[in-house]
Amino acid sequence: MIWISRSSIGASAYKDIIIDAGHQALVAPLLQIENLDFILPDDLGSYKAIIMTSVNAVRALDDEKRAILTQLDIPVYAVGEQTAQLCRDSGFDHVIIGQGGVTELCNKIQNEMGAGRLLYLAGVDITQNIQIDGVEVSYIRVYKVHLVDELPTPAIEAILDGTISIILFFSARTAAHFKTLVKDFPYNDVRAEEITERLKHIKALCLSDKVVNSLEGMRFQCVQSASKPDRQGMVDLIHMTLGNTRV
Repeated sequence: MIWISRSSIGASAYKDIIIDAGHQALVAPLLQIENLDFILPDDLGSYKAIIMTSVNAVRALDDEKRAILTQLDIPVYAVGEQTAQLCRDSGFDHVIIGQGGVTELCNKIQNEMGAGRLLYLAGVDITQNIQIDGVEVSYIRVYKVHLVDELPTPAIEAILDGTISIILFFSARTAAHFKTLVKDFPYNDVRAEEITERLKHIKALCLSDKVVNSLEGMRFQCVQSASKPDRQGMVDLIHMTLGNTRV
């Protein structure tokens, strides 16, 4: 069984891939996404582009706000193919993909856009600001991430009975939270040491090296990083680990 630790909406595509490969999938999120109430600026016409670094930002748009933004006829800079595709599916015609993380996105915007104003639809707890010479960035917080208070019971039980062979981690924050939850583990009469011992038989597959670093010190059978920090990189890592070369 493979435990998908991301939010339920984002987990669905990975669940299908795992099931198609003939394996069981457990969706047990370590975080939940809350869409926030927010107001778009009155001077939208002054912005040269929109930034969305997460699919959660795209999903936070209701029909009215989505209609307003798609009619602006300005480019959307998105991090990763999954975010970019969701932008296209939502009606944005000019979507530019920034491969890698925020730093690579900033370099791409600076090279292509020059000076101007950008509208960044972001999460409350973003870890890296957009910093580009000559560019003014307006932040609007459109979603918030809530970490769960304890390890999900189905995941605990599957770890203890040896059912889980792989855990998928998609963010450094989630991985670090998992590490904390294991350290502070209370579950009936089970001690943290018992969970830690079980991890020796489980592989951790991570979206990036940054996620791997957040698991430092944990005693997994192995910890691996995707070749690219995006959906396709993670899919390739899953197939490779399962001994399935399909893409």
